[in-house]
This record gives sequence, structure tokens and C-alpha cells, in this order.
Amino acid sequence: DSMRRTLMVTLAALALSVAVSHGGEPVRLLTDPLRTGASAPHDAALVVGIESYLLLAKVPFAQADARAFEEYLLYTRGVPVDRVKLLTTSPSKETIEAAWARAVELVEPGGTLWFYFAGHGAVSTSGLQVVLGVDTQTSAASFDARSIAVEALEAAAKPSKAERIALVLDACYVGKDRSGVELRPAKDRLALSTREWPLGDRTVLWSAASEGQVANAYGPASHGAFSLFAIGALRGWADGELDGRPDREVTLDEAQAYVKRALRGVGLDEQVPSLRGGGGWPTSRSERTLEAGPRLADLPRLGEGDDDDGDDDDRAEHKRRLEELRRQAEARKEAERLAALADETALAAGRQRLLRDAKELWALTEPVVALGGDECELALREFVGAFANARVELPSGATPPVAIPLVATAEGLVAGCHAKAGTGKSGPAPSKHGLSMVWLEPGTFWMGSPEGEEGHQSDEQRHQVTLSQGFWLASTEVTQKQYRAVVGKNPSTADYKGVSLLGDDLPVQNVSWLDAVQFCNALSTSEGLTPAYRVSGESVTWDRSSTGYRLPTEAEWEYAARAGTSTRWAGTDSESALCGYGNVKDASAASQVELTGGASCDDGHAGTAAVGSYKANAWGLYDMSGNVWEWVWDAYESKYPSGTTSPVVEGTPDSYRVNRGGSWDNTPASARVANRLRSWPSNRWNTLGFRVARSR
Repeated sequence: DSMRRTLMVTLAALALSVAVSHGGEPVRLLTDPLRTGASAPHDAALVVGIESYLLLAKVPFAQADARAFEEYLLYTRGVPVDRVKLLTTSPSKETIEAAWARAVELVEPGGTLWFYFAGHGAVSTSGLQVVLGVDTQTSAASFDARSIAVEALEAAAKPSKAERIALVLDACYVGKDRSGVELRPAKDRLALSTREWPLGDRTVLWSAASEGQVANAYGPASHGAFSLFAIGALRGWADGELDGRPDREVTLDEAQAYVKRALRGVGLDEQVPSLRGGGGWPTSRSERTLEAGPRLADLPRLGEGDDDDGDDDDRAEHKRRLEELRRQAEARKEAERLAALADETALAAGRQRLLRDAKELWALTEPVVALGGDECELALREFVGAFANARVELPSGATPPVAIPLVATAEGLVAGCHAKAGTGKSGPAPSKHGLSMVWLEPGTFWMGSPEGEEGHQSDEQRHQVTLSQGFWLASTEVTQKQYRAVVGKNPSTADYKGVSLLGDDLPVQNVSWLDAVQFCNALSTSEGLTPAYRVSGESVTWDRSSTGYRLPTEAEWEYAARAGTSTRWAGTDSESALCGYGNVKDASAASQVELTGGASCDDGHAGTAAVGSYKANAWGLYDMSGNVWEWVWDAYESKYPSGTTSPVVEGTPDSYRVNRGGSWDNTPASARVANRLRSWPSNRWNTLGFRVARSR
């Protein structure tokens, strides 16, 4: 139980402090980043370090390990800071999966896609190697439901544009923590061997230990043993490991050989790192000299004390302290177990009661919200007031808060109660190319997403924005027929894994940002309008006085997609209903083009769908979530601009440009209204298209 695990970890830590004290000074390694000046601009990475699980034993030093690996990526390898995501604060399964999906989208051709994990691993009931989310409980069902299979991580990465996929895991799969303490009660342990799967030729999997072994901590340096020596190896400690001739470059074979030797050198003979794959491993290199490692002979060995330094009295005192801790623990154990069980039961019952009450009140609130105006705002504020500070009183006297997800939804909808919807005007002028335009009145809305929204990213800071002028927006994405009629050709990719992506009514894709800009100008010219853009090579200037066709700004796009609401997707706040509103990765995609990790529904479209095939949002706009990503005018910045009235980020020819809305081969999290993707203006993908706008 929890008390026993805590006691065992405490005893192990006390024993370690005596055994390796050697004068009481800690071993200082990996304390400062190694700055090599290297650059890896196409890489993307997710780094996870879970130290404090909600119900499982702590993982000593996991956060320090994750930060050290992040520093390796940023400073030694040179991955841009906005392409490395660090998760150390309570990352659940869903948070990790969403962040991994984001990294998969960000990695570019020629780059390496990195996944690093320090925390608990286990074996699922089906024999899969899994890593555990922060909220995993001790039951077999929870180990399956709240974990992520390593095989699934690789599968999610396969559709990426990465040249290499590097999975580095400081975890083991024997159901024990870094001190060797069992994660689960004896009656609920599994004795399963892991089932290996064939790695792709781009993937390498480097794990802390081989099957049946524990991934140990190395207390003297305040790191996991594997992470300490693996990161050190990549920083240069392994340079010349195999032939004794340093060449300022560390290969995977050198790193693996060094880590094996280092673990033996500090007394961890029963921990041997596991290495699978290895083709194309991204080596560490530098024009400068890489970091020299410590002399292994100088490092304290685990399990060894000082033989002749007169510390017998210290050992005796330590033994007495251990015995006293055991006696105290046994005296309290049963009472604490019963108290914890009573609290756990009361908390579960209270949470269910509050969720039920919130659902019932929400059913009465929703029809009023649909009316808009003061009644809408009053109903939403009453709902928030009833459940924003919900708590459950426990037998122990504690009153923990209970998060009600619908509260964030209600808070987000308040601003939309007085938002102006489309006026019902038709297009600004008859279009000979079949474009249908919707007029959107000026208004104020909340842009971005609340931190509590599932899938929320750091570049989605929630803030209020006012659009001071109305604008026209095409009700659908530009089709291949419309693009061909204006430009004279169809640049779209023909198919993907046998699924056709060509068709007159399918959205045009495989277009760059400059392609979209030039289409807008050509469309304006064909209809006798003044083009909105002046193009000189790759430099584009927007003439704000023009009424010709243009790309929407990022703020205009999100204002239109939200349509006076704050739902996660355009038209709905329910993932189960998403397939009725948008074409995202789902069962058809999974079965026909082998795309995994999508929605549980099946809309019959494995690739793109004809524009307007799904339900429109409240303002008559189709495919604002899914089908193809859409170029907008703005350059990408990780923080939104400070101005809150009609904000625009102009950028330069070298700036990333923003894509919005997700696509047919992306997860539901990517199709959220607030989600932002950045791309080079020259990028052309089979998931990337656009829709047009006009001023006044």
C-alpha cells in the first residue's frame, strides 16, 4: 500500500546516503548545459519527466533527468527552443499523446523526432511495454487504460516527415520503481514477459534496462543512472570509447558501450541498457571539443561503504533509525490504510455526485445559451457560480476541490452570448467560379484556449480580441476545380497509400503560402477587382485598402471558426460528435492508410472529403475543423501580439506562416479551433490548402 511504498523508498534513500556519503559531498555532474554551437533546425522533441505520481511511488530525480535531456537537445544538439516540449508537471496520458502529436507535426524533412521519458514503465496485460501517465493507479485495468504503449508512440511517429525517430526511455518494465519497490500490491502483480515488435528502419529504441531488470537511480549525482551516463555519453563522455581515439563525434555504438561500462563502474552490474534499431542514429558532433567525462574510478559505487574511516558508530545509529522507522510505520499502517480507503471512497462518490448534478443543470442551461443575449449570460454565470469551487468533504476533514470540465466550457461561452453572427448576406458579388461568401460582422471574442482545455499548447494563450471591421469569408475551402479554373493547373497530390486525393469538389492541397497568395490575386483580376497583394519574388505586401480576395488573418480565422462560441472544435465541444462536423483521422483512415491515434468514429473518408460534406458551424462555415489545414496571412509567433484590436503579424519572406484547422490525417486534438501549426511559406503538403476572404 501507499504507506509501505513510502517507507521502503525512505529506507532505501537513508541506506544510500550512508553507503555512498564519502565525506558528504554530492557528485556534481551535468550541472551546466554544454553549448557546442551546433544546429538542428529541423528536429522536434517531446521530453517527459514524471517524478511525483498521484498514487504510485515517486521516481527520484526524474525531473532533473528530463531537464538535463532538454538541455542536451537545446544547447548541445541545437534544436530550436520552440520545437522542444518539456512536460514535468502532472502529465497525463492524454497530455503526453497530444504533445507527441504536436512534435510529430513539427518535425521537418531531414530532422530527428525525439521522445525522452523518465518515469515508471510497466507491462500491459497483453505484454506491451508501456510508460505510465501521472494518474495511473495500482490496478491492472489502470495500468492498461492510463498508459501509453511504446509501440504506439512509434506508430504515431511513422507518418511524420522525420528522417530519424529516436525513443530514449529511462524506465523499466518489471513493475518496480528506481529503488526496487513494487508498484502494485502482491495480489495484483503481473508476471509477464514483454512482447517485442519490429521497429521501423528509421527508429532506434534506447532503454535504461534489459528485460527483467530495474532502472536504478544514482543518488550521488541526483540523476537516474541511465540518464546520467546516456546524456553524458551524448555530451562527449563516450567519444573514443571503442577505439580510444576521440574525434569530436559520438556514435550510438560508442554511447551504448560507454553507458554499459559506466553502470558496471558504479556497481550496477545487473542493469544493462537495451538498444534496438540504430540505423541513422543522430550522432553528437561539434567543431569544438566535446565534454570530457568523469573518471569512473572516482565515482562512488552503490552498495559500498568506507572500510577504514571509523564510521561504525554512524552505521549503528543508522540501523537504529531504520528500526525506529519500521516500528512507527507498523503502528500507523493499518489506521492510515483504513483512513485512506474511506477518503478514497468518499471522494469517488462525491465526484460522481457533482458530475451528475452538473450534467443535469447543463441540460437546462444549454437551451438558454442558444437564445443568446442577457439570458444566455445569466444562465452561464449561474452555472459557473454553482460548480466553479466544487469540493467534497472527506471523513478525514479534508475538502479537496473537484474539477468540473463543463465549468471551463461555460466560462468560454459567456463572451459569445452577445457576439454578432453573420447577417445572412450573400457573397459580395456573383462569382463566376462558384465561390460562396459569408459576411461576418465586427465583434469581440476570446482567442486561444484555457490552460485546462485538453490538448492545450503553450502558444495558445487565451486573450480577448476585437475585430473592428467586418469581412467576407468563403464558406468552404478552395476546391481543385476552382483552383484549376483560376490558375490553369491542379497542384494537388494524386493519392496517398492508394486513397485518391483528386476530385473537382475536393479541397485543393499541396499548395504553398505563396501559391495561395497568387491565387487570391488571380481571382481578383478575373473578377475585375484590385488585387490585395503586391508580390516581388518571395516578398509580399498586403494593400489594406483593396477589396480584392485575400487570406484571412489568424484572428479573423479563429473568430469565424468559433462563431460566437468557445467550443473546442468548430460546431461542437464533444469529440464523439466531431465526425459530424469535421474530417479528421478516424477508423477509415486507420484501416485504409494506416493512420493511428485518431477519433473513434468512422465517417467513411480515409482521405480528403468534398468541401461542405459535414455540418456547418453556427455562422454557415464548413470544414473549419479538419479536411485540410488552411493557410492564413499571419507570420507565426509563439506569443500572440500585444495588440487586441484587429491584430496582424506581418513577418518577412523567411518567417514561418500559420496553418489552422487540422486535416484528414490529424488527430482530433490537432483540429481544435485554438490549435496552431507553423510552416515555411514554401511548404507543400497533401494536407494543406486554404480558403479566401475579402474586406468590406
